[in-house]
Amino acid sequence: MHGIEALLNLGGGKGDTFISFRVGITKIRTEVNSVDCIFSPYHYGFASGYDFLITSWLTAGFDGSFMYVQGSSLNKGGFNNELKGFSVLNFLATLQLKF
Repeated sequence: MHGIEALLNLGGGKGDTFISFRVGITKIRTEVNSVDCIFSPYHYGFASGYDFLITSWLTAGFDGSFMYVQGSSLNKGGFNNELKGFSVLNFLATLQLKF
């Protein structure tokens, strides 16, 4: 997934909460009808998370995101190959070192 993100940081207390909107292009390589295909559908979705300041140089955080990848079609090998749209739900825990 490649794209851009619009992010809003809501600081307060010992950490930062953020909400964001993400949009971009996804590269998917798969085999359809015995033909190697590379699809490039658009994706978009939302993410939200929290970063907790442990020390001045260490932060622990987590975020979750929901992304929708649109369907795509490709005419290759004499076939019209279809990729159905799908959703991705992602959770991530992080440790950040700040130098």
